[in-house]
Amino acid sequence: MDAQHETGLFLLNLTNNPAIGGLSVKFHLTVNMPARRAQGLAVFSQPVNPPIDARFEVAGPVIFATVMPPGHSKIRIDLSGHGCEGMLLLDTKWNDGTFTGEFFANGQWHKVETKAVQG
Repeated sequence: MDAQHETGLFLLNLTNNPAIGGLSVKFHLTVNMPARRAQGLAVFSQPVNPPIDARFEVAGPVIFATVMPPGHSKIRIDLSGHGCEGMLLLDTKWNDGTFTGEFFANGQWHKVETKAVQG
């Protein structure tokens, strides 16, 4: 791991590109590398009846999953908050990855099956 990943505080904004009418997933996180922790906002929206528009304060540890070649190392962030929990799995450049989890909106839990996210 290089020095960039060892020091500092930075913003991490991730979103998906949903199909028309699909679930939109957005994360606006602050990553504290010395503490190996991320926290911020998770936003889920979907134009259905009734519409989904849910925002959650989330936080969780940043975990570096190092894999020997020919595998690919990943960055894992386990996020949880009141009414939302899940896992972000990102590439080592923090640009692309997936989110899998669930959130509570409109009186029920909604499961998110592996949504691609990009920075």
